[in-house]
Amino acid sequence: MVDQTPMILLAVVLLAGIGTLGFLILRRWKTKRIPKAHDLPEVANRRWLRREARNAQSLIDKRVP
Repeated sequence: MVDQTPMILLAVVLLAGIGTLGFLILRRWKTKRIPKAHDLPEVANRRWLRREARNAQSLIDKRVP
């Protein structure tokens, strides 16, 4: 009977490598799409206005004794 251990180990290593590579690519893609907090949009959009309102409210809440 032929020993299948090397083939199984090779399959495990390849699957782990493919999974890790996919994870890194997806993580990089997600972080690339996140808008920078300090960048102002050319036109104020709803998401940016909401974020600024939340930031301002949190600063106001911190200042009130």
